[in-house]
Amino acid sequence: MILSRTAEGLFWIGRYLERVQDLARVVDVAYHSRLEQVGSRRRSAEDWEPLLLVSGERERFFQAHARAEARAVASFLTFDLDNPNSISSCLRSARENARGMRDRITSEMWETLNSFYLWLSERSLLHDSDSNLYALYSGIKERCFLFSGVAQGTMIHDEGWQFLRIGTFLERAIMTARILEVQFPLLLEEDARPNGGVTRSMWLLRSVSAYEAYSKAFHLGIRPGLVADFLVFDAIFPRSIRYSISAATSSLRRVSDAPRDGYADSAERILGWLGASLAYSDRRQLIDERLQPLLGDIQTRCAEVSEELAEIYFAYKVPGAYEA
Repeated sequence: MILSRTAEGLFWIGRYLERVQDLARVVDVAYHSRLEQVGSRRRSAEDWEPLLLVSGERERFFQAHARAEARAVASFLTFDLDNPNSISSCLRSARENARGMRDRITSEMWETLNSFYLWLSERSLLHDSDSNLYALYSGIKERCFLFSGVAQGTMIHDEGWQFLRIGTFLERAIMTARILEVQFPLLLEEDARPNGGVTRSMWLLRSVSAYEAYSKAFHLGIRPGLVADFLVFDAIFPRSIRYSISAATSSLRRVSDAPRDGYADSAERILGWLGASLAYSDRRQLIDERLQPLLGDIQTRCAEVSEELAEIYFAYKVPGAYEA
């Protein structure tokens, strides 16, 4: 059995790097969609404040800023080390986890992650021109993909690998649900405007790298209901909620070695229930008031799984010690 400290470290490396990649994508899409708009200065807060809700750091941002302006939000979400959910903070946390167990990961994984950290540390959004922002966020996403590929190609696919995958896909499910929860109501508001709903739908799809995959899956054009259906229920798109839950469940079952027709622990039970509910939900009702409760429930269930994993696999207790 893998050491609890190693399992926890790999789980959180997976979560942190997935969060880094997701934040880089949503900020990049928001910044460049702003350049495509008419009247972008007037609508800056309308387009950028939702990103603070996605990151969960709206309150912290407004403690230091009066308005949600593009450059201020981008800097806060990318480089602000006082923001624990910024790209820089998450990358630093992933690196600290990796540094504490260099004997448990491959040298290529450490070198890739450490180089990524040093590369980002050298850059400052405040000194980048708008023309360099695309290169910045592209570089962040590419380095996340590089680490993922290096890990898959050099790490033994044992329990540690499975915990890395569980962290990655659990975070992906949470972030996709959160992005959709925040952006979908805005999409519906703009759907009545000429090209408004289509434009925001495209931004939403690009925020989760789903535009091309969606276009191949649906030939009826971009419609809010179909967008929600695809991001929640698609079984083969790797960034959909259903796929992410299924992948996390598969990895957890490899760790627990549960019987095929049962489950080994409460974390696996919650994931199994969530996966089954997504597989058999009535997809026709997504666009009504049921979507928001569903997305909120998905995030709650994923948080419960994380807490259960900490209790079952990560909490080290001295045999015979008294309970507090």
